[in-house]
Amino acid sequence: MSGPSFFSSAASPRGVVRLGLLLVAAHVALRAQGLLALGPSGADLGLLADARTHPLRSLLGTPVDGRLDPLTRAAAELVASGEPLSWTTAAVLVLGAQALATLACLGALVACFGRRPAVLVLLALHVTAATTWPAAATWSVALPQLLAQAATYAALGCWVLHLRTGRRRWLGATVVACLLGALLAVEALLVPLLLLALAVGIHDQGRPSARLRRLVRERALALGLLVAVVGGGAVLHHAELASLAGATSPSAGGALALLRGLALGWWGGPWVFSPADPVVTAAVPTLVAGVAVVAIVALALLSRDVRAGVRVPWLLLLAWVAASCGLLVLTGTPAAAVEQRGVALPVAAAGVLVLLGHVALAPLDAVEGSRRRGDAPRLEVGQPLSVVVPPVLAVVALVAVLAGGLLSGRAYVAERAADPAVAFARTAADDAATYAVVDLADAPLPAWFGGTRTPPGVTTGTLMHLVATNVREPTSAPRLLVLDTEGRLVTATVDGRGSWVGPEPGCGWNVVDEPVRVPLENGARGRWLVVSYLSGANQELRIDVGGVSRVVDVRAGLHQVHVQLAGSDEAPVGARGVVLERVSPEGDDAVCVDNVRLGEVVPSGFLP
Repeated sequence: MSGPSFFSSAASPRGVVRLGLLLVAAHVALRAQGLLALGPSGADLGLLADARTHPLRSLLGTPVDGRLDPLTRAAAELVASGEPLSWTTAAVLVLGAQALATLACLGALVACFGRRPAVLVLLALHVTAATTWPAAATWSVALPQLLAQAATYAALGCWVLHLRTGRRRWLGATVVACLLGALLAVEALLVPLLLLALAVGIHDQGRPSARLRRLVRERALALGLLVAVVGGGAVLHHAELASLAGATSPSAGGALALLRGLALGWWGGPWVFSPADPVVTAAVPTLVAGVAVVAIVALALLSRDVRAGVRVPWLLLLAWVAASCGLLVLTGTPAAAVEQRGVALPVAAAGVLVLLGHVALAPLDAVEGSRRRGDAPRLEVGQPLSVVVPPVLAVVALVAVLAGGLLSGRAYVAERAADPAVAFARTAADDAATYAVVDLADAPLPAWFGGTRTPPGVTTGTLMHLVATNVREPTSAPRLLVLDTEGRLVTATVDGRGSWVGPEPGCGWNVVDEPVRVPLENGARGRWLVVSYLSGANQELRIDVGGVSRVVDVRAGLHQVHVQLAGSDEAPVGARGVVLERVSPEGDDAVCVDNVRLGEVVPSGFLP
């Protein structure tokens, strides 16, 4: 094929790279518009709370979402260091990871296939695919996944340059990229195996046995380093790979979710169908799935002379998908991890994109194998495209896939922005800013907050300490605030069982010199106690209930005091009665107790 063409070469190779960089910039700008309008998810809150309450060195070896991830721990330390925390900082980190992944994608495509216009189509598929949007779900999961995707693309590009030139600096860069990917995601352990498969299957000639012998003989150093990366990564992720020893049960749920994600999410549709997460389910466009199937068939039929046989790239593509699914089965990765958080999709999609390029386009040096050092690179384009279906159909299908992916991603971000959890956190922060001090009664977050992504122990107190700097959680206070279902700070009340009517007319239970036992209604149980009293002076009152003793301050006059008996993550206290005693019984400043109530704090419905 003579002269420049869309699939062979460009009249202005630099123009291809410039257009690619513009596409990267547009992609990052679009992501910024969506991410900056969001906020932390339930899973993010737990990670950021750990960063606030524990030193970083004690957390580096602690798994994140079941995975060893020191980089995300360090990033959480940076985000949580602000007072209050800055979502802008978290969003910028994710945008930086997204920019690195997209730039690495462009570099890998140019390294593999040269500066021809067709690589822009592959880059556009990467940019618009729904699998590039997991950052809109959970920041703490998206950051390592996107960086692992960037490392995957970088490893693929550097490896091809090493095969072509034989220079060890490209080999070193490949090993570094593989190590970084293995540190970030267990799925990246498959990348070195993919690199070796490319070296044998694409960048060499001859019988398979002869190719393997040449790989061992001529690239022994590269082979040893890549195998060492796989072994070291397996040791690093031994907890996730423990299922190989029977510690966990293999599960096909994650593998099936990954297949759905690659078949639909990467081809323009959503990557999940999860009734457990309404935010994700709402972003499902029904038309895109059908268009994606048409596009897959059209591009396959229009690939480089399929009838003559371009079997190796197809086999590698199928093997890569099968290996990615097999690893999820062995590690027992649940479907929810893939469906709701996008785990494993970015790395798997990176390999699929490059292998798809090998299916549709002839790579550099594909015919004559690897070049020696100093040789000028040459572009081999193989046979002309087979006109099995009209090219217009393929173009229309491709445009539909690109548009579908863009709309699917934007729909997901729009649904995520409309998530009541985001508005809940924003309202709580705005309300807290109107107070000098917020005395907060800790309580569980609403059941819908974050869905299944919210780890145990993440409460309204966790959220408020992250989004505001004037929050405290006293064990006793005359007035407490609590978050209602919309995130507003309202007066707290105790909902539970109360005390019997006191024997003293006009006083109730008169606490003077001796301890007074106040009986409670049957079944009284809870974490909070509220005492309504009339005191003759400012003094201290000891309260004993259910084996828990507290000393609280009471003020002169008619007031209430709220007393915390157990934390929100502790078992509630049950009791048949409450013992009240003045700490300093000198004088006649009695405390008349009208009512005692044991239960849980709930919003009263009244603004402070």
